[in-house]
Parts: sequence; C-alpha cells; structure tokens
Amino acid sequence: MSPAPTRITPTAAGRRAFLDYLISLSTANTERFPLFFTDDIELTMPSVGVLRGLDAVAAFYGKMFQAVRENVTAHAVIIDEHGIALEATTRLTAVVDAPDFSVPLRQGESVESDYFIHYRLHDGRINRIDLAPRGELRGPFVAESA
Repeated sequence: MSPAPTRITPTAAGRRAFLDYLISLSTANTERFPLFFTDDIELTMPSVGVLRGLDAVAAFYGKMFQAVRENVTAHAVIIDEHGIALEATTRLTAVVDAPDFSVPLRQGESVESDYFIHYRLHDGRINRIDLAPRGELRGPFVAESA
C-alpha cells in the first residue's frame, strides 16, 4: 500500500491531502504533518510572530503538543494552485497543566478561537501560513466528566 499523498492541489485528491494535513495536525502526528511543508516554510501567528524553516515550525508544534492538542474544525475551504483560504475554529486542549502556554491552562481545559488562515503553496506543498483571528478567544472550558 502506498502512502497517502502529501501534495495539495485543487483536485479531489489534493483536497483530501489538505484534509489529511488538518487531521495529522489535530492528532499531533509530528511525523506526518511536516511532510506537507516545504523546507522554507514560514508560519506567522499573532501570539508567536514569524517562524522560518521546517525545523523551527516542527519544533514549535512538537513543543506545543507536549502541553496541548489542537483540533481544527474547517468551516470553509477554497483551494487553487497558489494557495488555500480556510475559515476555521481551533480548540486547544491542555493534556497536562500548561501554566506557561500563551493562555495558561490546566489539564483538561480548552480555549477556542476562530481564524482566517491563508496557506501559500509551492509545488503542492505549504510554504507559508498566515493566521488572522476573527473574534475573541473563548474559554477556558472544562471538559465534563462522563
């Protein structure tokens, strides 16, 4: 069985690849999601600034995933050969106490935020990500016990 494609294009297979990227990010699959990036990836986030290069972006997420998990819910996706426009809600949930996170969280607490995210593509791989919040941060929420 061949590995799932990592090239994002306006085709049905390319759209599935983008959804696979979102799933790999939401499941903290630190081996899979960097496969969708170019080596010169740039990530711009309001809370972090600009991260440049695959190693810096992968290290940022690797460290983040030690404390929190990010679940991305896509509401609207537009893809062409040059990029992706995504309207999404992200939910960050602490898997351990995270007092030093950008929003201090206790284990099990979550915060949500809505974003417009623009991805620039080069040869079907993400080489720039720009996040723009579209509203206030909500939370923290505490998971209800079953």
